[in-house]
Amino acid sequence: MTLGGRTTGTNHSFQGTYALLGGLFFSPQIMLEGGQFIQQGGTNQTQRVMVDLTGSFGLTGGTLSSSNTSVHSFGAASRSLLSSFVQSGGNHTVQNYLTVDGVYRLQGGSLVASNIYVEIDGELHLDGGSASNPGFFTMDNGTCYAQGQNHNLGKLRVLSTGALPRFSDGPWVCTLDLQSAGTVVRFLDSHDVSADWSGTLVIKNWSGSTNGGGTDQVYVGTTAQGLTAAQLGRIVFVNPDAMPGANYPARILSTGEIVPAARPPLSFAPSSGKLVLSWTGNYQLVTAINVNGPYTLVPGASSPYTNSFVDPQRFFRLKSP
Repeated sequence: MTLGGRTTGTNHSFQGTYALLGGLFFSPQIMLEGGQFIQQGGTNQTQRVMVDLTGSFGLTGGTLSSSNTSVHSFGAASRSLLSSFVQSGGNHTVQNYLTVDGVYRLQGGSLVASNIYVEIDGELHLDGGSASNPGFFTMDNGTCYAQGQNHNLGKLRVLSTGALPRFSDGPWVCTLDLQSAGTVVRFLDSHDVSADWSGTLVIKNWSGSTNGGGTDQVYVGTTAQGLTAAQLGRIVFVNPDAMPGANYPARILSTGEIVPAARPPLSFAPSSGKLVLSWTGNYQLVTAINVNGPYTLVPGASSPYTNSFVDPQRFFRLKSP
């Protein structure tokens, strides 16, 4: 089944639409090339579901079973025109891969996908319902928005394959956005896929406890061996709640929870009328003449760094690269 759509020069959109209200629907493939499929009930057994060209699939009830489901947005002129799959109820089972390069929004119901792949322009919204992902959860500079609930996801793979986004504002990194408080995300132990990691995972809107067990919680496995040191080095917390605004490295607790780590201290010692600054880790040195900034990068600075004072006062601090 192929459902098409088109937009006229007057911006009027025309969509081929099919509504499944009950009964049994079977098709080797459903192609939504700008069209719209609405399922409110019944059983839908399909080998492949592909949503593209600003098409949309709405699942509010019934059961959708597919071998593979993909949401793409080839030719989308803006993010508002990304193809979408919105699930507010019912059951969606994907035996192999759920691939998201448009928008997949889980608001209710049950999603069970063996493997989830969030591509560079993909937006996976876990707003409600329940998600189960026993295989791999792979991100290639895409974005996962998780809000409330407990989300059980697979082995975490953070990639940067070099694919370019369709839009000038990126994204340029993999992002886990925890949205509002009270979100728990659990990934499977992922230390054995460390060699696959080539990207950076940015965690935003984290509001938890650096000792674990706070309002927001992100786990990888159930022990401190859930990630390797190299993998932890590719995770950054951006402006975590109740901490000074900055980027923070990640550390893993004995429970497998990932939390922001304190930045290392910036040590100093006078030497022949100059100031020698020392620090550990992969950090950049920034400076300002006022304590509140603005701070600018000290070009080429590495530890130890010797500064010759020419200003009445100068402030230094460390910044994640």
